[in-house]
Amino acid sequence: SSAIPKYSIVVITYNQEDLIGRALESIICQKEFVYEVIVSDDCSTDSTWTVINQYGEKYPDLIKPTRNPKNLGIFAHIEATWSKVNGDVIFYLSGDDELCDGLFEKANKLIEENKIDYINDSFTLYFDYKQITPDGKEILFSNSKIIKFNPISLKIRNLISNRTTGFSRAVLKQFSP
Repeated sequence: SSAIPKYSIVVITYNQEDLIGRALESIICQKEFVYEVIVSDDCSTDSTWTVINQYGEKYPDLIKPTRNPKNLGIFAHIEATWSKVNGDVIFYLSGDDELCDGLFEKANKLIEENKIDYINDSFTLYFDYKQITPDGKEILFSNSKIIKFNPISLKIRNLISNRTTGFSRAVLKQFSP
């Protein structure tokens, strides 16, 4: 089989001491596909940073803990992580999210089936996701419309979501603050 992309997972977090472990476990359970996990803390005031460092010590070749020198807020926090990514395909995750098992296998299949040059091409992989509310209600969000329609017009009309998306390094290079 052909080579597979280096997946970089960036986890941004702030005051999520009770949830960050769950987010990281959802990545670690599929670590054979993961090149690096950049866990970026935005100066949490709880024990989030301690939990992140425990994972960093347990998985030193996989998890790269990083902490902003001061609280930046969500947008500047995301921007601060752009320079830290080294992989071919990048997924962003919040500290209160989790990836579903088998995600990277599905990503590999999409890349292979569509003959994507993951080193040079600009592309985004869209996956469905499930939201579970605090009272346990499950809401499934499907990105299936993307196969038939222009993704930009779908996004403008809120018919697709950029949660659980992976994008190429070529796309990341186009980002500007």
